[in-house]
Parts: sequence; C-alpha cells; structure tokens
Amino acid sequence: MRAEELLDALLEMNPAIRYAAIHPGSGEPVFRERRSGRAPTSPDGDRWEELVVNPTLIELTSRSGNVEAGGLEYVVIRYGLFFQLVIPLDRGHISLCFEPTTDPIPSVPAVRNLAEQHGARPRGR
Repeated sequence: MRAEELLDALLEMNPAIRYAAIHPGSGEPVFRERRSGRAPTSPDGDRWEELVVNPTLIELTSRSGNVEAGGLEYVVIRYGLFFQLVIPLDRGHISLCFEPTTDPIPSVPAVRNLAEQHGARPRGR
C-alpha cells in the first residue's frame, strides 16, 4: 500500500476532511493533517485513537456484523467537534476526521475506491 499517496488523495477528495490516517495493521499509524484550520484533538490523542480505539471498535462491530448483518463496511462516530469515519481494511484501517457539518457517509464509496487504487483492500462489499 502506498500510504502517503493515499493520504494525500483522501485529503484532496473532500475539503471537509480535517485529517486522514492509515493504520497498516501493525506498527505505527501514518497521519496527514490539512494545513488550514485548528485540529480538534492532539497528535498524541490521534495516535492512541488509531492504535487502540479504532481497532477495538472494528473488532467489536465486526463480531456483531459477521454474525447476522452481512459484515462490517464502516463505522461512523459522532464526537462533539467532528465525525470520525473508520473503514476496515484486510490489514488495518483508514480513519478520516470530518467537519461537524458534513455527513461522512456519502464519501464511503470514494474512500473505498481510492484505497483500492492505492493497494489497500477494504473489507466488506
């Protein structure tokens, strides 16, 4: 997977994306933050979100989704200051932080297509 190129492409896709992260499944996540605007969270908080919170959410929701709901395609979290879209990959995940006024769900097909174009394989459909 070409993580740096994919992160750039994801940020170019939608100006409402504040930051993009890819966790390759092991090791450290790779981040790219939009230069304009103020980040709603700290870099250290973002790192732990990608290392612990999002993989745990994917694991828990995948278990439920795989039983009777056709699998897990993505998770959307609505925090007070932003939306977080998490898309599981065969190895790791993609995580995008959206402005609070933007619905992240319409971006899911484009994110999945970009991931595939850059050598990452989204889980699900």
